Amino acid sequence: MLPLFSRAEARAFDRHAMETLGVAGLLLMENAGLRAAESLRQRFHDRMRRVLVFGGSGQNGGDGWVVARQLLSQGHEVEAWLLGDASRVRGDAAVNLEALKKLGVDLHLLQRPDDLPAFESALQRASLSVDALFGTGLDRALSPLHQACIQTVNRSGLPCVALDMPSGICADSGKLWGSEAIRAQRTLTFAAAKRGMFQHPAADYCGEIEILSLGVPAPRPHTFALLERQDVRDDFQPRARDQHKGQAGRVWVVGGSPGHSGAAWLSGRGAQRAGAGLVTLATWESSHAALESKVVEMMTLSLGRTAAQAIEVLEGHLEGLDALVLGPGLGLDEEARKLVEHLYTQAPLPLVVDADALTLLSARPLSQWPTPAAARVLTPHPGEAARLLQSRSAEVQADRFAALRRLCEGSGQTVVLKGAHSLIGHGDQTWLCPWGSPAMACAGSGDVLSGIAAAALAHLPPPRAALFAVGAHALAGEAAARSDRGLIAQEIAEALPQLWQELSREK
Repeated sequence: MLPLFSRAEARAFDRHAMETLGVAGLLLMENAGLRAAESLRQRFHDRMRRVLVFGGSGQNGGDGWVVARQLLSQGHEVEAWLLGDASRVRGDAAVNLEALKKLGVDLHLLQRPDDLPAFESALQRASLSVDALFGTGLDRALSPLHQACIQTVNRSGLPCVALDMPSGICADSGKLWGSEAIRAQRTLTFAAAKRGMFQHPAADYCGEIEILSLGVPAPRPHTFALLERQDVRDDFQPRARDQHKGQAGRVWVVGGSPGHSGAAWLSGRGAQRAGAGLVTLATWESSHAALESKVVEMMTLSLGRTAAQAIEVLEGHLEGLDALVLGPGLGLDEEARKLVEHLYTQAPLPLVVDADALTLLSARPLSQWPTPAAARVLTPHPGEAARLLQSRSAEVQADRFAALRRLCEGSGQTVVLKGAHSLIGHGDQTWLCPWGSPAMACAGSGDVLSGIAAAALAHLPPPRAALFAVGAHALAGEAAARSDRGLIAQEIAEALPQLWQELSREK
């Protein structure tokens, strides 16, 4: 796993390097600019004819001045633009700006709107631009001049590489500080990725992300971390050659109602393709026949017509199960509510709580939820998360990290906040999944995930099962997607065996 920094943590990293380790700030800035210049020459070797570096008066500008000097030393033509007052440049950034000027590089100033036409002409002459305006340092709304500068860069169509973070983006939440931010073709971020990069709308502005070392390792452990493929691979364990289906995981899906039986089936299919040896769909009497006609490799069980009947049926079977999925297509009537509340509280085995079960539980505040008999993994999408938090979807999406923390603290359980770059939380730990495809925005995708999670719970503790399931689900979805649309949820499940083959070969 890789560390995932907030704006404050990025600053704390610099202080740790300088004050605790004794690494000079000038050296950190030199390392940043040197690594960035190397990346530019490697990735954009065909665009190095004339590089325009534009920076602000802060330390991110200093990184840009080092990039300009390094490129100049390699024989490339460089043009430098400072947005702001040169007298306000301080510290290490001032040292590097002065060095650049002493090398004979003309420093162009962009201080008022009248300077924008000249800046636009410079962009037209350049073959590549480098954004060193703000990086992670911005914590306020953009000024009209900064906004106009960013719009000019974006309008130029010139490929732009951002240093640390595209200017105009909040490093913590991923929101925009104005109407627009730099649309980078590539973002070269230092020491660690930043949280906001993987949240929307920022994720649409960062382009490809490359993490560059400053020569100082990030402190451990990481409270916020970015999943790597090896994290999924590490929890994929080859089976013993004599393993039988009873040892591979016994999973039940409690869900399905008339008109919604497909949700339960997809969850079961996800569990099967994730490796569960025995999967049973336990459903209301009214939908049992429909599910029975759909399945071949799964079993079905009628729960009767009432919660009391369902509880009586289930209590005779729960002891032999490894995990249970509660909620896909279950319904929202009073009988479903009684069943969900009983199983959430009393079931003595790990539960994946999804879909209708989350909606039914949201009728009471998280602080009033009873302590369950065993571990639970909650898998809300933003709408369900908003109901659980008695909030709105827009508020959840505005700061997904904060919403996840509230869900974890309120429930005391492992929580997966689904969406583009799903988040997983347990205790004070948060993990972010960097994979996925917009094609996965299809009905039933979350049902498949709940089944994968239940199959993983048969062998892994809840946090690791959630991490494994989210990562595998996203990787399989990427592999199955042929475009940004047209995927159906079943195809995500069907892509899992190919992923297992690849992970097995990689071990």
